[in-house]
Amino acid sequence: MKRTTGKRSPMECRTLDQVCELRTDNHTVGDHWILTDSYNVSVVAQKRGEPSTQSVSIERKTFNKLIRWYMRQQTIRGNR
Repeated sequence: MKRTTGKRSPMECRTLDQVCELRTDNHTVGDHWILTDSYNVSVVAQKRGEPSTQSVSIERKTFNKLIRWYMRQQTIRGNR
């Protein structure tokens, strides 16, 4: 397998090989994890060494669309 150098975001990965090339393919903040593979992204509530208490898996394309919407500037509505 040809190794690539440089940088790539998890969002840019299209194959499992590309995911595996990342320095880290999973990320944690406290007791919440984001787990990635070439097809799905899972968000999991789990303390280290214990079973998960909640999880959701989303197809990667759908997850990426949600994240792009979340990161995009939105128009502010007038007074409510």
